[in-house]
Amino acid sequence: MYAYYTTLRRIRDQLRAEVDALSEAGLLESSLDGSALGPGATNGGLGDFDVSWLNSRAKDVGAGKERELVTELRVLLESYKNEKGTAMEIQGDNHENDG
Repeated sequence: MYAYYTTLRRIRDQLRAEVDALSEAGLLESSLDGSALGPGATNGGLGDFDVSWLNSRAKDVGAGKERELVTELRVLLESYKNEKGTAMEIQGDNHENDG
């Protein structure tokens, strides 16, 4: 039970920090206290924050990050392959000299 409430509190605090950052950037006009939206509130209290724009790009971001990670993995594997090949050549040269 303690772990549950600790995790819940941590998530709440992180969400509040994100809302504060968005508010400071002028993207949110709503408050955290749950009060009714004031007369100057636009877009349901979201201000200039366009949720549909954000959601429409979510897939693109994921696909872009996936391509980036695959490229990094390919470079890492090529590097590993080249290092292993060099190590095997050096090891093979040593055995030839022993005979």
